[in-house]
Amino acid sequence: MVDAVNPDGSDIESPANVAVFRVRVPLLRSQHSAHHDLIDRESILVRWQRTDGHVGWGECPTLPTPGYATETTAEAWSWLIGPALGSLSETGSIPDSPARPAALGAIRDAALDARLRSESISAAALFGEREQVPTTAVVALAGGVIDEVVDRAVALAADASALKLKVVPDSALEVARAVLDAVGPIPVALDANGSFDPDPTAVDAERLASLLALPLAYIEQPYPPRAPLERWRSLAVAGDVPLAVDESATSIGEVRTALRSGACSIVSIKPARLGGVLAASAVADAVVEEGGTCFVGGMFELGVGRSTALRLAASGSCRLPTDVGPTARYLEEDITEAVGSTGDGGVWVPVGSGLASAPDPERLRRWTVDHAATDRRRPD
Repeated sequence: MVDAVNPDGSDIESPANVAVFRVRVPLLRSQHSAHHDLIDRESILVRWQRTDGHVGWGECPTLPTPGYATETTAEAWSWLIGPALGSLSETGSIPDSPARPAALGAIRDAALDARLRSESISAAALFGEREQVPTTAVVALAGGVIDEVVDRAVALAADASALKLKVVPDSALEVARAVLDAVGPIPVALDANGSFDPDPTAVDAERLASLLALPLAYIEQPYPPRAPLERWRSLAVAGDVPLAVDESATSIGEVRTALRSGACSIVSIKPARLGGVLAASAVADAVVEEGGTCFVGGMFELGVGRSTALRLAASGSCRLPTDVGPTARYLEEDITEAVGSTGDGGVWVPVGSGLASAPDPERLRRWTVDHAATDRRRPD
């Protein structure tokens, strides 16, 4: 095992140079959830160079609009090119900012990646590793035409271990029934992204009761993150369908509270929301300790964040299929080497030293829309 690494990056040596890149990569098709519509993937990459010359990468896969319990892309970029690079330039240390978990996590992950590469250590030494992991194919067409949702679900089911439908309250039941009828025995989950009204007198209460009667694998984040836990508990005991928290899983304390209260039994672990892959790994271990199950959720990461997330998905604590799928589901060409499908419902886990796949220099140049850097190279 590699020597202990602190999740906050406090044991990482000062960098010679840190650079940030705001990139925009076209998606194969538009993606729709309860909170946003995407036609391209704008993300932020962090490049950490050590004084020994080794380089590491991290990704801040934020979204343009609020709703995922992390900062927006504009907020993350402003913090990275201001306070973060300022602190790294002046002191060489990673600044703390609980309000910017995704940006902070990208810096920590890049620093960790560089350290592992410098010491020729694989991420398997931190997490343990499987060569491949099963994947859930996400149908991100919330509120779309039902026939199109069904067609997309059927197509994705051919190379996935499970399906997840992004839904909105007024059409969730009809969409779920149609997809369940069309895809056969493959597990199907729903992700509402917190769009159902937790008021027990609202029409959404009846909608959720009908969904709980379906043979679903789980329902993810039916209520907004700040909905009362008693509403979650009431829903959890109202049917046989497990509930999963996603946007609500912002800290190890909140996850333990949700599991102990009976509000849920499944947790979606997202490294960007939790401040980096090491912090996310600690949360995954806590889920197991509390008797729950978890999986690594996806945020439509590019190859840097996708490869890092898959390292965690291959750990022993993450037992359910990951939402992090192969590149070909979302992009014609990734900014890194593509994450490949196993052809039987899984994805290959990256191998070799380090944590993340590095961007291709030409693709990075082509898709960068803004960048900034700080230089702390020491004199010989």
